[in-house]
Amino acid sequence: MIGKTLSGKMPRIDLKKGLWFLSIILFIISLFLPSFCTIDNVCGLGILDLIFGPLGLVCLGSNLIWLANPLLLVSWINRNKSPKTSLFFSLFATLAATSFLLFRTVATNEAGLPSKIISYNLGYWLWMSSAFVMFLCSLVSIMSKSSAQP
Repeated sequence: MIGKTLSGKMPRIDLKKGLWFLSIILFIISLFLPSFCTIDNVCGLGILDLIFGPLGLVCLGSNLIWLANPLLLVSWINRNKSPKTSLFFSLFATLAATSFLLFRTVATNEAGLPSKIISYNLGYWLWMSSAFVMFLCSLVSIMSKSSAQP
């Protein structure tokens, strides 16, 4: 009887809610893991990237990917209220996060000097996956709303 409710039926799994929750969990886990390493032996920890990332925006280039964070936040907030808005913001969060792979250097110090990226670590991949999972969540939400309409 494991997994059945008192009525004997299996509980209904809400895919949209599950994907939304998974996106948030992936993001939270990514904060506690290294995201990338540079040739200068600097390995960015996700939470430090989140906190200090806005300072790197003035350096442009690869530091602009930090903008995926507020895009993802807007997507999470609009999940139920406006699935199309959520889709738009999660798509751009995913594209921004993925674009980090196109850059060879990143500013890692207060001087804004570029440092060569030598590895992308688990924290980065989980963070990027968080945005992609939210994109899938938004797609599922839109598809389920359109299939529910006559």
